[in-house]
Amino acid sequence: MKEGPTRSSRAWVALLMTTVSGFGLASGATGQTLPQFDLNQFRPSELTTDGFAVSNADGQGHLRFGFQLYLDFSRDPMELQVTNGPIPDQRLELVHSQLTGHLTWSLGLWERLVLFMDLPYSFVLSDNLSDEAAAFLTSIGQGLLIPAGSGLGDLYLGARGVLYGTRDKIFQLAAQATLTTNTASAARPQQNYLGEPSKSPNIGGWFEVLGTFNAGEYVRIPLNVGYKTGFRQDLPSLDIGNQLTFGAAVQVLLGQERFMFTMEAFGRTAAASETGFGGRQESPVELLGGFKYLHPKGFAVGIAGTGGVTSGYGNPDWRLIGMLGYTIPKKERVIPDDPDEHQVVDEREPAPIETEGPPEEPRVVIEDSRLEILDKIYFNSDSDQLQRRSHAVLDTVAEVLHAHPEIRIIGVEGHTDSTGPSAYNMRLSQRRAESVVRYLVNEGGVPQDRFIAEGFGETQPLVPNAKTKMSLAQNRRVEFHIAEAGPEGADGEPGEP
Repeated sequence: MKEGPTRSSRAWVALLMTTVSGFGLASGATGQTLPQFDLNQFRPSELTTDGFAVSNADGQGHLRFGFQLYLDFSRDPMELQVTNGPIPDQRLELVHSQLTGHLTWSLGLWERLVLFMDLPYSFVLSDNLSDEAAAFLTSIGQGLLIPAGSGLGDLYLGARGVLYGTRDKIFQLAAQATLTTNTASAARPQQNYLGEPSKSPNIGGWFEVLGTFNAGEYVRIPLNVGYKTGFRQDLPSLDIGNQLTFGAAVQVLLGQERFMFTMEAFGRTAAASETGFGGRQESPVELLGGFKYLHPKGFAVGIAGTGGVTSGYGNPDWRLIGMLGYTIPKKERVIPDDPDEHQVVDEREPAPIETEGPPEEPRVVIEDSRLEILDKIYFNSDSDQLQRRSHAVLDTVAEVLHAHPEIRIIGVEGHTDSTGPSAYNMRLSQRRAESVVRYLVNEGGVPQDRFIAEGFGETQPLVPNAKTKMSLAQNRRVEFHIAEAGPEGADGEPGEP
């Protein structure tokens, strides 16, 4: 153990300061307290598409499996202030460093149920006490407050059920139930600060309600509240038992939801007044800022940092978090629509009918005011990303435009169905129209100035008041309208208007 440096107080972060009086404590083994509770207040969220510590009310899709690896390092999450010791009003860095890893997995069942697990392991759990300070704690019967080293944490196994809403709705609601077991004490009976004590019952519970407000296409606001059971423990000036948990976040999603910027606040407090409900020591709260990159192939990487904003136990000077994850991406599936036809749909929305057997050659017909495509333009669900099967018809559109330079300007119009918020649909249709133009320019070699991209959302349905999957699919479309044309000259060049 080495002597820790003297630190000035920081207004923006307050750490646990438990007051110990040498006069009021008995010496020897009978007065010692074994601190067996989970000191680390950071618990990673369950899905790669969640925040870091705050969860969205989302499902994961049927039989989609995911896993995450988290590492978080915290500095000075536990301090002890001694008022009557060798040095008056001495602040001891009881837990100076903690490095914890989390291995998590998740499995979606149907569209609204997710199973998940989290297994934590603390690789580093160390103090920064001088030999004199350690000897003093032992002399007053509190030597067991000194960390006993690294070890396994408590296992979390749970399920999330989505009760209402999907990503395209303004509000979503889910319930989450997690069972915990004291694997920390089972692996090491004398563990400190890693998990619950070795007592019966061995199973605890954490019950949460998750809500998410989808404020348009780019902003999500998740809110979490919960109740977590725990054994009552009375440490010097600190009572720990059942807890109320809470979290809130603002997430900004950019680049087709590949880039997530998140600001989160999360914490807990004692659930009962006799165990310090609302008390400073029993109410750790942290503020987090982070970034995630979510690759379309399912990979995720993220980094975040936190700081404690109250004097609750487990609040660090700072915490640094890194994560790597993978979730099986959404796949198309075939749903029989009638004995002779199959409907190809994605994970959320149905797509138009595609008959079995080899596809016909895509065709484009020039009419008086439009290019009539005898196929559909397919996109990924809730995305402007073109599916590969639409490349052929767009290649044909590009060939037609090269062969007919008299078609000077084409209006590319995007349309959606009426599911979801109208403002969201308007933005999605605009992005899809722009995606088609981008393909025709970059892959088809058609000049950019021959296009006008415009989204109409759900305002111009082919089937008004559509309710069935088939009619909704008809309203989701891309149309090509001739906005400007001139007479064709003898050499194939456009003539004067």
